[in-house]
Amino acid sequence: MAAVDPILYRMAQAACNARGEDAAVQLLFERHHLPLRPRVEPENPTPGKSHLERTIMSRYTVDHHSFTVSDMEQSLEFYRDLLGLEVIKNAVRKNLPAYDQIVGFADAHLHIVALQDEDESFKLELIQYINPPGVVAERDVHHVGISHLGLVVEDIHALYHRLLEAGVTFNCPPLEVVIAGRTEWSLYMFDPDRIPIELMQK
Repeated sequence: MAAVDPILYRMAQAACNARGEDAAVQLLFERHHLPLRPRVEPENPTPGKSHLERTIMSRYTVDHHSFTVSDMEQSLEFYRDLLGLEVIKNAVRKNLPAYDQIVGFADAHLHIVALQDEDESFKLELIQYINPPGVVAERDVHHVGISHLGLVVEDIHALYHRLLEAGVTFNCPPLEVVIAGRTEWSLYMFDPDRIPIELMQK
């Protein structure tokens, strides 16, 4: 039996474990006289999911969504006072070497506020950069990297009129959208930094 690079051997064996020992892979091992070890199955495998999904993707859960804002008080007037989200954290982060490395700026100084809805179904994090100072950039929904927050509401028409009277900017009033026989109402509005927020009534 010829000498086999141990690193290549482990890579090939890992491929078998991840993808299954199909006929082509098995034939490759047999031709090179490499022993096929039994496939290692994870404990309590989830039906219908691949080994990769079970070992990697299932480890993720969403903790929060975050926006960088230019003026925290202005943003709180929108998200807390107009939309009714509850502040659950209000903190300043500075003189922390770990934060400098995480955000990628020396001497980082951040004002961070976390909010949640009354059902605690999601958390929104607002960050104002004090140092380095926040940079206001041109943004629109078709610009790469721009995100938006989608909120499901009970009465989109009543909320639209209340927010309109408060001076909130909208692309349009609530519009009826029919997709695959289902009717929804939807619109886009904008926060003080022109970050798009979608309202939906299903």
